[in-house]
Amino acid sequence: MTARILFNSPTPELSALCREVAAGLKLEVEVIEGVFEQAATLARNVVRKNPAIEVVISRDASARAIEQAVDLPIVHLAPTDSDYFHAIRQARDHGRQIGLLLYQREAHGFEVAWFTELLNCTVQVFPYNDHTQFQAQIAWAQASGSRVLVMRSAYGAEIARQAGMLGIVVHTGRKAVVQALERATTVTRARQQEREKGQLFQTILDHVYDGVVAVNRQGLISLCNPVAARLLGIQQGATAATESSVLPRLLEDYRPRRGYMLEVGDQRIIANRASIDIDKETVGTVVTFQDITKIQRMEEQIRKELYTQGLVAKYTLDRIIGSSPSMHFVLTKAREIASFERTTVLIIGESGTGKELLAQGIHNLSPVRKTGPFVAINCAALPPSLLESELFGYESGAFTGARKGGKPGLFELAHGGTIFLDEIGKVSLDLQARLLRVLQERQVMRIGGDRVLPVDIRVIAASNENLLQAIQDNKFREDLYYRLNILRLTVPSLRERSDDIPLLVEHFLRRAHGMYGTEKYPSEKLMTWFRDYHWPGNVRELDNILERYVIWSRFMDDDAFLAELESEVGSAPAPLNGGGKLSIDLGSMDAMERQILEQAIHRVGGNRTSLARVLGISRTTLWNKLKHIHGSDDPGVPSP
Repeated sequence: MTARILFNSPTPELSALCREVAAGLKLEVEVIEGVFEQAATLARNVVRKNPAIEVVISRDASARAIEQAVDLPIVHLAPTDSDYFHAIRQARDHGRQIGLLLYQREAHGFEVAWFTELLNCTVQVFPYNDHTQFQAQIAWAQASGSRVLVMRSAYGAEIARQAGMLGIVVHTGRKAVVQALERATTVTRARQQEREKGQLFQTILDHVYDGVVAVNRQGLISLCNPVAARLLGIQQGATAATESSVLPRLLEDYRPRRGYMLEVGDQRIIANRASIDIDKETVGTVVTFQDITKIQRMEEQIRKELYTQGLVAKYTLDRIIGSSPSMHFVLTKAREIASFERTTVLIIGESGTGKELLAQGIHNLSPVRKTGPFVAINCAALPPSLLESELFGYESGAFTGARKGGKPGLFELAHGGTIFLDEIGKVSLDLQARLLRVLQERQVMRIGGDRVLPVDIRVIAASNENLLQAIQDNKFREDLYYRLNILRLTVPSLRERSDDIPLLVEHFLRRAHGMYGTEKYPSEKLMTWFRDYHWPGNVRELDNILERYVIWSRFMDDDAFLAELESEVGSAPAPLNGGGKLSIDLGSMDAMERQILEQAIHRVGGNRTSLARVLGISRTTLWNKLKHIHGSDDPGVPSP
């Protein structure tokens, strides 16, 4: 695979670290070694030979030199505060008055006070912009009394040595390299998306049956498609006033105008004219003509491509890890559901089981909607009034603080795609009534508006609550529940698919190894704990614990890590005494829950902590249930 990232390193050690990190992240990176103008020359030659290079990573003034040599975005590689701390601490061993050479961009706002206080030394910053200033600042540092200089290149350290000072090099750590490569990857993806959108725009212009002409404020034709060129006899770059006798009539006074008629030879055209405004300043005019309906559809598609950036589903069903029968069944149902693009889906599952991943996977497998936006919102994260304005949008002046011009809601932004409503059970009853109307009519009305807007959306809702119980408690509308519960997916908890734990452990460890550069695998004893633990936080909790495991593995063995886990979350639950079956009489939910708790209490010997683990709930939740049933938080159950 051809490298798309160019990494400039001033030292062989940093080059080796970059290659190691890139291999862990599965990135193809081309590495050069140079500083200042030398780095710029090397980068220019590499880019000339490899036009696939999309972005350059470099440091300090070398980055500035490369920026002037190649027409590519530059990602600045900056050491972390920890990297600076280690270098300054090393310098302090050789003197209390320390000079710190920093690139001007980095020096602005750089805080040295905490270094001074923590290390009991004086740190003076000497900023520079280029090679000449770099050398001058070394001389100025010497004149200012500094005998030890901290900088980011071995080249500078050698100059300091020749001047009779000690140069300490700030070594860029793994974390900084990982962050720079991740930013560079984001840039390459963004550039690819921009090229795709540019090509989309050009393809549309070249193949529509409508003429499109744009003129800048100097009166030059900045854009014309083949239809306009053929019909008006114009070409891009020419002057609008002299190139065509028809174009001046189309442009007139350059002010916006819609639906006006003109004759071009023996043809009659209907034209629309609009100003091109950037930051409230008119920079040109665009005229479209022939079929206004087609043009409006084209503009809508282009706006959609521009404004839905970021409203994208990243995950597919193939990326969801699980081979257990329960997960295989869920994924099979999800693949079937994806083809029913107008039908509402309800996903039920505990927190951390991956409900949004399933929603994204369904969206990306949809035949038509996969090209549209994926809009997700957590309904529990916002108060009811704010949630309503986010979902439905508002008109200008609808309420105090409303944005001028209004704001489209998430239902509008999801037009042509999917909207994911997480924690739907937390929505207020008043807002539930509005949601029901959207599901029934596929129409929305903005807050403060007087017209309905049709929306073509697929709604996927999710909840970690028992919605039927919420209906009984008058917290959820029954009619909304049945409107949502057409196609249903129930996601198993991690404890219900413990066979998938080894696969998940392998996946999360591989990712953590790439992030932290440490390879560590759990012992059989720790894996047994993983399989037996009840995982109230499900896959999300497993992911977090494994990331912690990789970090702590630098100084903690598996037995110590397991001891820390057990002190935090308790031991993996033991089976209930007398077997795992209970005998209860059918009755109300409260009555059956009381029977379950009373029998389970005796099975675990009266230990509340063990009982909470067996039931897969927190101790606080258990306390509340016992208090509700017995009217006291101490229903004769011994403390842990």
